[in-house]
Amino acid sequence: MGLYTASDGHVDPYSLTQAIAKGARKYGALIFQGLGVTTLNLREDGRWVVSTTEGDILANRVVNAAGFWAKEIAKLAGSDLPLVPNHHQYLVTSTVPEVKALKREIPVLRHLEGSFYLRMERDGLLIGPYESTHTMRQCEDWMWNGVPEGMV
Repeated sequence: MGLYTASDGHVDPYSLTQAIAKGARKYGALIFQGLGVTTLNLREDGRWVVSTTEGDILANRVVNAAGFWAKEIAKLAGSDLPLVPNHHQYLVTSTVPEVKALKREIPVLRHLEGSFYLRMERDGLLIGPYESTHTMRQCEDWMWNGVPEGMV
């Protein structure tokens, strides 16, 4: 038995991030990459002082695009993101000619009895199991103490 949801879908995080960055740059945003953020301080005038490993940056707005470390960055701003890091297994195939020849994306297939999902990933397929609570490894240390630097 499979489950088809017509409005279901997925997003490629990298492509989404690049599209948002392109739009932000179009309207004057500066994007800094590869900097460690050490503190975030909101000033009385509503601007932010972002202290980084390369010095301070004064910003009108701050977008938390820290990915794996987003929870830690949110804490610096006095917020809590309800994120729990976990390990999830999935397999991505190389190019499948029949998939590459398709004119549109196929729906995501969720097979509940088989406990997996299948979707297109570029010109191939991505297959991921729904791990049980016994096999999914939630990283409780990362949840309580933060994701270690240099992970990913």
